[in-house]
Amino acid sequence: MDAGKAGAPRWAGGRAVVAVRLAVVFLTVIGSSVGYVLGSRVRDARSAGRTTPDGSDTDTPTGKPCPRATEQDAVRRFKSQGGLVQVLYVKTDASEVWICRDRLENLFYQGHVMSQAERGGGPREPFTDNNSLILQTVNPDDKGGYVAENSSGTRTTRYRVSTTRLRIEYPDGRVETQDVVQHDP
Repeated sequence: MDAGKAGAPRWAGGRAVVAVRLAVVFLTVIGSSVGYVLGSRVRDARSAGRTTPDGSDTDTPTGKPCPRATEQDAVRRFKSQGGLVQVLYVKTDASEVWICRDRLENLFYQGHVMSQAERGGGPREPFTDNNSLILQTVNPDDKGGYVAENSSGTRTTRYRVSTTRLRIEYPDGRVETQDVVQHDP
């Protein structure tokens, strides 16, 4: 009997099996890669406090976000979990203060001394070590305001913030009081 007349050679069926197996392996690699990438995005979104692609599973506190620089400093300096929202904002003729809360309920104080240009209505200048201060030692006081402390050794400066005034108590006994001209809430 002649093999050519009986039909395709025996190895032709083997080629088809190899091609199908390669296709299955290739599609498996693609599917698992896409699943990994999407899973990583969801994990990163959850850890950053953003919503997942379907809009669920967010643990970001609700409210007005604090300045981006405050969020970045709180995460970098104090290992905050992020998601900072404004609890209180006050503005005096010379300063701005934000009391912010992260998703773990930690409070932060962000103080900003305004430049002459800002006092004259100019845009807010970037926060620097020369014009701003972020503190993690913040507690509510018994009058509806907050007290932030900046300690260095045995010396502590206290920043008392309310909707009516900013009071700075220096370690040497001096007190600086600034009346609030704007607040939220």
